Amino acid sequence: MKVFRFFLIYSLNVLLCSPIFAQAPTTAKIAFVSRGINPSGIYQSNIYMMNPDGSDLINLISRSRSRGINHIAWEPSGQRILFCSDHKGKHDIHVMHADGTDAKPMFTEPRYRVEPTWSPDGKRIAYVASAKPMGRSLYIAPINGQSGEPIVQVGPHSGQPDWSPDGTEIAFVVGSRGIRKIYILNLESHTQRLLLPDKNPWMQYPAWSPDGERIAFVWSPNRSGSGIYVVNRDGTGLEQITEPDPLRTVSIAWAPSGDELVYAKDTGDSLHLFKVSLKDQRPQQLTHEMINPEAIWFDPAAVVPVEPSASARITTWGQIKNQD
Repeated sequence: MKVFRFFLIYSLNVLLCSPIFAQAPTTAKIAFVSRGINPSGIYQSNIYMMNPDGSDLINLISRSRSRGINHIAWEPSGQRILFCSDHKGKHDIHVMHADGTDAKPMFTEPRYRVEPTWSPDGKRIAYVASAKPMGRSLYIAPINGQSGEPIVQVGPHSGQPDWSPDGTEIAFVVGSRGIRKIYILNLESHTQRLLLPDKNPWMQYPAWSPDGERIAFVWSPNRSGSGIYVVNRDGTGLEQITEPDPLRTVSIAWAPSGDELVYAKDTGDSLHLFKVSLKDQRPQQLTHEMINPEAIWFDPAAVVPVEPSASARITTWGQIKNQD
């Protein structure tokens, strides 16, 4: 009897103390940031989830205006979502289950960290942070909460990193007054190359296609309006997807199938989400209320095991600088 009682108590302790792993959505979903006044008249910042056609809207998490939410990223497995929000007075990276539960800061020590992107194996994240004496830089950190290491200095008005699906490169923006350029950082050779060097440098929001062969981005070729373009990884095959518009396009994400894009666009009175097929290039508006500046797309049917190249190592900015 004592043995049975001991076994029962031990089993309960195991069940109660063992981690409960988050579940990824079982169907394709778009998660997005939304801001505005709720039915109670209170301004809130939220993360919602919906079907790719805009139906079945679910609120995952809400925070007050002072703790605003932005910069979301879906773990490749679909189980967790990164987002940025207040952490003891600092705008920092948080992580939560894909159903909105167990939201908490990614790092113990609060610090200004923004624009996270997952490595394709889900073991690391890249993000933008500021630190003296280097200033604004791109960092890589493990997902266990340890501090990250700087890999390249990007300067003001820069960032927007996106990790390539094969794990070997990170696309990011380098900006200054009147200029926005997209660079590709090779994590093996620690070298950088400029995407489309012979074009007008007003390009933002790079996003790798799921197969890693193309990059979508926002471009203002003549500074009179911005549109979405797609180009091959090597800079060839430039294709216009949406017509340049005087109103801003402010974010892009690929459908996991690789045949559609979801993006946020200024409609004159707000920011709303649209999706567009790369085949017919006809935009479809998905949201009609609140302010919706960015979205991410997950589909369990598209999840495949990915291991980055063994030679894709991280290094510090000091090591990169010494090679120049």
